[in-house]
Amino acid sequence: MRSLNKKPTILIVDDEVDILISMERPLQFKYNVLTTSDSLKVLDILKSNHVDCILMDIRMPGING
Repeated sequence: MRSLNKKPTILIVDDEVDILISMERPLQFKYNVLTTSDSLKVLDILKSNHVDCILMDIRMPGING
């Protein structure tokens, strides 16, 4: 269970770094934001972090969203 004063965590997955940056910037003030451009690392990130929401490109090399 998450503490009341802890920010929710969002994972952003996109193979284009410019998109990752443009999505992360406005969200970082209200959320803890994790990003990756490697779709194969998503499962590792989820194993080691509590993630409340995933924003993922549906067409990526490796594993599609």
